[in-house]
Amino acid sequence: MGMSRTERAAKGYMVNVLQTVLYMGLQGLLAPLILKLAGVGTLGAYGAVMQVVAYYSILDFSLSMTLSRHLAQCHGREKDTARFRAIFTTGRTCLLFSGLASAVLAVAIAAPFVALLKLPAGVARDATYALYLMASWFILRTPLASYDAALMATQNLATAHTITGIQNASRVLGSLTAVLLG
Repeated sequence: MGMSRTERAAKGYMVNVLQTVLYMGLQGLLAPLILKLAGVGTLGAYGAVMQVVAYYSILDFSLSMTLSRHLAQCHGREKDTARFRAIFTTGRTCLLFSGLASAVLAVAIAAPFVALLKLPAGVARDATYALYLMASWFILRTPLASYDAALMATQNLATAHTITGIQNASRVLGSLTAVLLG
């Protein structure tokens, strides 16, 4: 027999703490590295781009939590299997459309937003590209977000938090790689 609900919750909690500490540590190392390797302008541009990501995260968080809540309410009931699938499909579609809308908005505001920052030409170009890259991520992460909500609803917390940890570490390491490549 599998783990009890309490064991799954405890394991999920521990993985969540580990992935949060890892993300905070990586993020804490990133800012000084950007400052040292690329300068104040690039650090400012990075901070501005991350604000766009933060706004998207708020929207995504509310939709993902709503999906997770509705999936959890019908999980484990045999008669609700079809309902679980229907909610999952509808939620995934909503996440996709919100990701598409966010991507279109990010692309539309990229140039004016970067112009507002009055960055040097090279940094401005890179910040615009970063916003375009984020726009594609808003769409591409739809499967991860929807399956993450399903994992949370079915109390597979450790797996869900492991996926979140990999996403966060990848984002930080991707940012660092971009800075190192110029």
